Amino acid sequence: MTRREWFLKTAEQYWGVPYKWGGRNHFEGIDCSQFVIECLKSVGELAEYEDYTANDLWNKLCREHDASLVPSVGAIVFWFRQGKAVHTAICLDEKMTIGADNGGRMVISKEKASEFNSFVKYRPLDYRPEEKRFVNIFAKEN
Repeated sequence: MTRREWFLKTAEQYWGVPYKWGGRNHFEGIDCSQFVIECLKSVGELAEYEDYTANDLWNKLCREHDASLVPSVGAIVFWFRQGKAVHTAICLDEKMTIGADNGGRMVISKEKASEFNSFVKYRPLDYRPEEKRFVNIFAKEN
């Protein structure tokens, strides 16, 4: 199995985990950046102790890998508002993503996640109106 395949398999295993603002584990809930971070850790792209917001993760990854305006399988997508990455997920292909979503600051418990329909789920790439940028950490493995 390639690193890209393992990365996507790990992402799929989080499907249905509740979203939680600032959440850091799949038992209590996980936020968008932590979801991507855990998948990156599964392929050795980040150290176990590393933790980032969506914007900090964008800054780290685009320094180490090529950023793009074009989606690809296994790329990490970042949505931007006022020049800052505000959300992140993983591209399953050129049209669909998986990520921890429908959250926000109000979702701080499993009960709130249920109320707001907030969990790791599939979404079309264009479901958010903000500007998108991509980082393909597997580009050199093709």
